[in-house]
Amino acid sequence: MQLTHITIAGTMRGSAWGCMLGDDTADMEIEFSMDFAAPHAPHSPWQKDWHGMRDALDQATLSGDLIGGQGAIIGAYAIFHLAEPGKSLKVTREIKPRPCLADMWESE
Repeated sequence: MQLTHITIAGTMRGSAWGCMLGDDTADMEIEFSMDFAAPHAPHSPWQKDWHGMRDALDQATLSGDLIGGQGAIIGAYAIFHLAEPGKSLKVTREIKPRPCLADMWESE
């Protein structure tokens, strides 16, 4: 089977723009999801090129709803889409806050 694309998805938390306008709600949770073309695979215009996990998380978590554009990741996962003629398969894996990604996660 050939890897066709990768979806990065999850939930992040951050300060909403509404709190700057006098709203009492400072934090909000937002879901994110973005498709990335597999390396060396043809892709659709709505898919981004894959340049590694950190870059993918950085792009997927950009949001105009949060102050600073991004929130802290609460949880995330990757869906690997594979296909061959007549068959398709999705494999989902949790993305854990490894040391090189730890600054993107909500601290406990």
